[in-house]
Amino acid sequence: MPVDEHVYDLLIVGGGPAGMAAAASAAGAGLDTVLIDERPTLGGQVYKQPGPGMRVTDAKEMGAQYLAGRALIDAVDQSAATVRLRSSVLDLEAEEGGWVAMVQTDGDPVSSLRARRVIVAAGAHDRPVVFPGWTLPGVITAGGLQTLAKTQAFIPGERIVFAGSGPVALAFPAQLAGYGANIVTALEAGPAPSPGDLVKIAASAPGNVGLLMDAAKYQSALIARRIPLRYRRIVVRAEGDGRVERVVHARVDAQWRVVPGTEETVDADVLCVGYGFTPTAELLRLVGCGFDNHEDLGGPVVRKDEWCRTDIASIYAAGDGAGVEGSAVAADEGRVAAFAAALDAGIMTPDAATVAARPLLRRIARRRALTRATERMYGVGQGVFDLADAGTIVCRCEGVVERDVRAAVEAAPEVSAVKALTRAGMGPCQGRMCGRHIAAMIAERRGVSIDEVAPATPRMPLRPVPIGAVADADVIDPGLFAVKDDAPIEPDRTDVVPAEVIARAGGVVTDTDVLVMGGGIAGAAVAYYLAKEGVDVELVERGELNREASGTNAGSFHFQLAIHQLSGKGTDADRSRLLSDARASVEAYGLWKTLGDELGADIGLHQTGGWMVAETSEQLRLLHEKHVLEAEAGIHTEVLTGAALRDRAPYFSDRVIGATYCDLEGHANPLVVAPLYARRAVEHGARMRTGIEVFSIEVDDTSASHRFVVRTSAGTIRARRIVNCAGGWAGELGAMVGLRFPIRREGLHVNVTEARDELLPSMVQHIGRRLTLKQTHHGSFIIGGGWPTPTTGYPRRYPTTWNSAAGNLRVALDIVPQLEDVRVIRTWSGVIAFTDDYSPIVGESVSVPGYFACVASTGFTFSPIYARRIAEMIVDPAAASPFDERFSIDRTVDRIRA
Repeated sequence: MPVDEHVYDLLIVGGGPAGMAAAASAAGAGLDTVLIDERPTLGGQVYKQPGPGMRVTDAKEMGAQYLAGRALIDAVDQSAATVRLRSSVLDLEAEEGGWVAMVQTDGDPVSSLRARRVIVAAGAHDRPVVFPGWTLPGVITAGGLQTLAKTQAFIPGERIVFAGSGPVALAFPAQLAGYGANIVTALEAGPAPSPGDLVKIAASAPGNVGLLMDAAKYQSALIARRIPLRYRRIVVRAEGDGRVERVVHARVDAQWRVVPGTEETVDADVLCVGYGFTPTAELLRLVGCGFDNHEDLGGPVVRKDEWCRTDIASIYAAGDGAGVEGSAVAADEGRVAAFAAALDAGIMTPDAATVAARPLLRRIARRRALTRATERMYGVGQGVFDLADAGTIVCRCEGVVERDVRAAVEAAPEVSAVKALTRAGMGPCQGRMCGRHIAAMIAERRGVSIDEVAPATPRMPLRPVPIGAVADADVIDPGLFAVKDDAPIEPDRTDVVPAEVIARAGGVVTDTDVLVMGGGIAGAAVAYYLAKEGVDVELVERGELNREASGTNAGSFHFQLAIHQLSGKGTDADRSRLLSDARASVEAYGLWKTLGDELGADIGLHQTGGWMVAETSEQLRLLHEKHVLEAEAGIHTEVLTGAALRDRAPYFSDRVIGATYCDLEGHANPLVVAPLYARRAVEHGARMRTGIEVFSIEVDDTSASHRFVVRTSAGTIRARRIVNCAGGWAGELGAMVGLRFPIRREGLHVNVTEARDELLPSMVQHIGRRLTLKQTHHGSFIIGGGWPTPTTGYPRRYPTTWNSAAGNLRVALDIVPQLEDVRVIRTWSGVIAFTDDYSPIVGESVSVPGYFACVASTGFTFSPIYARRIAEMIVDPAAASPFDERFSIDRTVDRIRA
């Protein structure tokens, strides 16, 4: 990967008003500054410049907006700032002393860029509004139509309806008409200005005369061109055969909800939609900034002080990307952010920075006073989220309709769960178009405000990027999954004080026969198999069901012996353990092939067969050795090399000298299996409680009915028996009763691509390098293999790192070269539990009778079979088959007594 060793003082992301003003001011203050923007020219959305091959012959004829933009561009050009256009920031990660950005320019390989501080001035994009017909050709956003007009001098259509709200509903129709557009009507969802509004606007006039004169000019232009501006009207649907032919609109109330019986239809071939803008905030979310919800400012608004400092050190946010307030405020915020960066870098003195920023802050305050004066007129109503009908497409990328999203929201009102159940938000745009609509549906279902609905965790890359541009041969493969002496230490939690939480829970006490701790696939399966037999069972999960390892893995069935089972001592030394694992695979396969019928639903099971590849003679020797072990265990595999391998798998590169094939392998959908287990468990009488954390477990040896007293964030639970299904966190729950499990947890990466035509009919794994690779029935490739993430303390998600993704994708490309131009659309992180002796922790404790555990490293594959056997041990101990002694949960026990 190309590496730029130069470290800039300041990186500015975005070349609109805020970014340009920041770049000129920062460079002028003496900061070594670089500005990056995706467009071919500076200007951003509002100050777009004419496209390639076009030139301006009379700048004054272009109007005041063009001149304002040109002045900012000239200021950047005349400064010492470096400008990189046609460049996208795909990732931003903290490092000692600053930040490293991963940047792609003009489709070239991704390169790194370092800076001590970062101003994010990414601007805003048109607010997506979901209504019947919004995907028809002929429906275009205000920003899209403005782009065509400004950069190409082109206006599509002969009859244009504009539907929107806020200042754009006045300005855009007038501007577009000036470019020659035939606007047949303009629909404003807000109310006409009242006398009271006009009084407030007049009071805010000092310092805002220019803006008010612009508004008057736009109003006059609409009157002069006889364009009707109709207040309290919203688009209801677009109709037509294959394209827009008619627009249906209706009257709305103060919350923008449609008034029945007020629909009207107008003939049109273009519908321009402009219900405001929403901040482009993915980069700020990625680095961990905090957000609040201000719907009138576009929705999610980053927290920042008046100097544009966010709550992440050395990250600043300015312009519409930090709250949509228009180009004038954006430019001034850019300047303020630049002065803040110069002050924090020691380039400006506090007095100099204050003097420079004071008039800007005053001007920003005056403009915000005008915004407050227009709140009643331009406030966004909840009805903007209520326009879709059951058949309306919500997620354009995946073609998911409203009724399916609604059903998922009813079943599991949480963003990640809805994604899992419907695939909404999983396409190339990663929820930019549908995410807000879905969040509003979830908020309505839960009876909360939209800001209480946690958005999907942001992940790199921030834009789809080809695998070949990311893959990096310089990244070293982590190799085997053995315990490392230099393993990083996970930081202590700081989000809770257990004693305080327990005290707040009060004296609430509940009883159960069996308490299951952990809401992943193991816990949900244990609860199901117990409830099915009539056992009184309750499951508690401190987060949401299926949110950790069970729902963040690639869903592979690992029936072949794999790299994560190898200790490095050789198969002879590990023969007994590996043979036992292989036999367990046969048993697990028997359960998985009937699990869909058992749960009465599609679990996304695809028995595609699987390859295990080798690139070296030593790796090929391992394949032969594991083949012998698998045959002894009853798993049919075959070893192929040379022409036989090429005939069967022509997609492998010449680096692959041999492979084993197992027809049992495949994958299921990890996003639905655990929730299905949980749903069926509830149907059989189990109780599922999320958002409940266990803080302590007391053992009462004198009680036969309630041996365990469990203190939680929701009160006390008394249980006769306990099953620890907490995966990577099982050690903490074991320690509460004096058990010390030989377990650790590690974060891992999974990369997902766009959909392509079928290339890989079977899953691919590597015996010597970290790789799992499969193509789903949707056509996307899922690429994983256990590449590590940095450590982090709960409740934060494990962060992704560019290096791990780049190394993982390099291995994939080495094995299947045809993946080079396939675009990665997201990389997510999961977590996996490892035991130091490579054996599961499953069964009942001898030293703490009634305390069970169900924890497996290859948890998705083996948890269901272990869970069923745990349930059998509880229901009928005499008839149940004992677990292998190496599974013992007491094998490293050191009972701690007071």
